[in-house]
Amino acid sequence: QMRFAYNERKTAQAMAFLLSRHHGKMNYMVAVKVLDLADRKTLIETGRPITGDWMVSLPFGPTLSLTLNLIRDSSHGDFGPWHEYIARHWRFDIKLAKRNPERDELSQFEMETITAADAEIGWMSWRQVSDYSHANWPEWRDPKRSSHGIEPEEILRIANKTPAEIEQASRVAHELWLFERPSLAGRSS
Repeated sequence: QMRFAYNERKTAQAMAFLLSRHHGKMNYMVAVKVLDLADRKTLIETGRPITGDWMVSLPFGPTLSLTLNLIRDSSHGDFGPWHEYIARHWRFDIKLAKRNPERDELSQFEMETITAADAEIGWMSWRQVSDYSHANWPEWRDPKRSSHGIEPEEILRIANKTPAEIEQASRVAHELWLFERPSLAGRSS
């Protein structure tokens, strides 16, 4: 099973980059779908997504699970990389939490991919994005008022990657996951 280390700071910078294209605020459901599409495109092109987030099928389409949780859950306070960059704005919108957010975690290719994903669906309403994702992302399956994970291997298979390419991507992902995941070293039990 292919897995990636979630990078909250990089995800926050990616979202901030997206929001800066929309005058600093956006409907969060649309914004998460744009990042999901950018992750999907980057995974297909490079074998690795931008955020490392866990992709899931929800009734309104595929989404990034941890990112959606960061947006919806304000109970853990306004600290951490996400809240340094992103804040809630009214009920269904998010906004930039700082002016001129850094982009040092993002490559030029990743910013171009976010820009392309935004041009494709970022102008739609949340309902239009939901319908579009149902029709155009074949890895999405209706979870019937629940959710289920979308495996990166499935996205790569649908994109006509060969078994050898998928195996290579999985091997690299595993090595990177071991390197990038938060270390338990130095913590006492």
